[in-house]
Amino acid sequence: HDDVLLDHHPPDVTSLDLRDELADDGERTSVLIMTGDTDPMLPVRLFSRGADGYLRKPFEPDDAVEQARSVARQRALLRVGFVLQNRHDEQQATERRVHQSRRLESLGLLAGGISHEFNNLLVGILGNADLAALDVPEGSPAHASLEQISHLARRAAERTRQILAFTGKARLQTEDLNLPSVVAKALHAMPGALGRRVRVLEYAAVPRVHGDAERLAEVILSLVMNGIEALPPARGEVSVAVSGCDIPASESFAVEGGGEAPAGRYVAVEVTDDGSGMDEVTRSRMFDPFYSTRFMGRGLGLAAVLGIVRAHGGFIAVRTAPGAGTAVTVLLPAVPGT
Repeated sequence: HDDVLLDHHPPDVTSLDLRDELADDGERTSVLIMTGDTDPMLPVRLFSRGADGYLRKPFEPDDAVEQARSVARQRALLRVGFVLQNRHDEQQATERRVHQSRRLESLGLLAGGISHEFNNLLVGILGNADLAALDVPEGSPAHASLEQISHLARRAAERTRQILAFTGKARLQTEDLNLPSVVAKALHAMPGALGRRVRVLEYAAVPRVHGDAERLAEVILSLVMNGIEALPPARGEVSVAVSGCDIPASESFAVEGGGEAPAGRYVAVEVTDDGSGMDEVTRSRMFDPFYSTRFMGRGLGLAAVLGIVRAHGGFIAVRTAPGAGTAVTVLLPAVPGT
């Protein structure tokens, strides 16, 4: 650490000019300025331009030494304060992530338990409605009512299945999969008018993944449909790309829910739309259950998407900004050796 004592009025220059030349080295250089000028506003101008200390002539050498020591103590305190503030911020961020994780875990346990119980009740409702329909003539009003009961009960069963997917409690029928084939089959099932707004990029050779084909197809369809709904009427498109990727230990890849994807080999599915994009508040809630910016009662699909991806040991990352569209990347662990 260096201390520089400058006269405020050296020949052909001022101490402020010299202080500006030392600005790039200001982290380790303390600048003390001495002057006999009696202007009461001079100290204000000196400190506003970066001077660390001020001595009025005449002064004793010990005054300059004490001034330099005082500046050194102040800088040391600032450095300590900066380090402590950073640690405090990091601790608060960690505590928020832990709290969020525990909250989601508790919510998942509650939702999973309720969904299982509700599903058992629906089995009884569906079974009895179907049995009753066998004893009622097809043309009667009662038969139509029983069919409506069965239809609504099946919709409710689908909702419970999505909730179980969100909580990671859904049963998976897993096998080694060629993910581009899963994506192609999922998009083939889309209605023609919607499918024409989807552009599938060329697939490179990718490793296989271990997963449930039906659930992963649901992930793809939900993300694509969400992208289509973000497009303006009659223009814009959604692109889907599948590729293999490596995340080295030296790099970080931030993912939804906080934290980073660990180093390793992954298969990435990226769904990109050129719609209106999202601000940070909307992006932070896009995977919340039942949250939607479009219609009441919608939004469970993306919550289920996050649950299904996590149940496969995968991760989701989102890039978006207002007016810049949205890109959602799903990372699934690659099967070793494929």
